[in-house]
Amino acid sequence: MSEQTRPSGADEVLSSLRRLVTDEAASAEGAAPAPLRLTAARPARLMLTPALRVDAPAPAPAVPRLEGIEAELAARDAMLAAEEAPFIEDEPGQITRQGAGLLSWPDEPEAEAEEEARRDEEILRSLIRDVLREELQGDLGERVTRNIRKIVRAEVARVLTVSTARRD
Repeated sequence: MSEQTRPSGADEVLSSLRRLVTDEAASAEGAAPAPLRLTAARPARLMLTPALRVDAPAPAPAVPRLEGIEAELAARDAMLAAEEAPFIEDEPGQITRQGAGLLSWPDEPEAEAEEEARRDEEILRSLIRDVLREELQGDLGERVTRNIRKIVRAEVARVLTVSTARRD
């Protein structure tokens, strides 16, 4: 029990990795790959050395996102300030009351709005009525009907029990 047992698949994977590493090293040197040796000895452990480690890239310096937004807003403000038209004073007497036309307002806009709201409400009511009818004709309707019948039976039984108790 003190010995560490490994599944045979793990040994096969380790031997395949060793063979690949050996083949790559041999092909890099230009020599023929070394033949695979099968030994009954316990395989060596794969060790991660500092030379084999991959360092994570250094995190990018955190630039506050607000700095970019503030700069963009300042640029827009400067552009709008440059595009503003100069203020021109009106000449006195340019517009007279006689030249101005009368504004026409629709008669009783509140009444029109109320009538439109009433029409919208009627349309909404009919839509809801249709949807409820469709839903209650299916499985949901059967369940609701069953539950209502149970409730009515329970209420009738309760009333009968109370009325018989009062007579006694």
